[in-house]
Order: sequence, then structure tokens, then C-alpha cells
Amino acid sequence: MQCRKKTKPDFLNERELNKGEATSIRVQTNTDERDGDSDDLLLRFPELLKLTKVGRSKAYDLMNPKSPAFDPDYPAGFPLFDSPRSPKVYWRHEALAWIEGRSNKFRNQQQRNQQQRNQQQGYKK
Repeated sequence: MQCRKKTKPDFLNERELNKGEATSIRVQTNTDERDGDSDDLLLRFPELLKLTKVGRSKAYDLMNPKSPAFDPDYPAGFPLFDSPRSPKVYWRHEALAWIEGRSNKFRNQQQRNQQQRNQQQGYKK
């Protein structure tokens, strides 16, 4: 018995992605297989970790007020239902705002460092 080699249909052959497709693939963050919508307002904990690029233990540190790594801006979850075992969910916009805030903090710190270096070089001359 001879086996035929499987080939992709023409529409699945590799092609160059247009700008919109490339952007949507790059920013797609929701990998929940139950629902393919990437525009969900709510995130489950694993999705929050993937979006913020933070590990599980670090995320718990960021959420714990007693931890030295506590960040009050990190998204705080809320129970989806009234039961004590209800899964927590997180607002997507809070996660994105936290990422943007971290980025702005880093940029501001870089600018200050650059200004200090410029001032120090000015004094040396």
C-alpha cells in the first residue's frame, strides 16, 4: 500500500502576512482555548501571567501587601461568583495599565540618569 504525502491546500501555503495580520498575531495574548476572543475584558490568572510576563510566585509577591515586592498598581483580582472557591478574574485594562506604568517609570528613570550624566560631564569640563 502506497501512502500519499499530505499537502496543504493552496490557501494554507505560506504567504507574507499583511500589516494587520502581523499586528494581530504579535499582540494576541489570550490563549484560552475555550474561547478564541482576544478582546475579552476579563483575564484568568494564567492569562494575566502571560500578558504581564511575570512568573506565578512574583505575581503573588506583587499582590501581597506584606511582601517587600508589593506593587499597589499590579492588577487585583476579584471573585467571579459569591462562593468562597470562586475563581478570581482580573481586568485586562488594569493589566495593560500596569505594563504601561512600568514602561513609563523605566523611561523616566533612564531620562533622569541621562540628565545626571550630562550634568556631571558638564562639570568636568
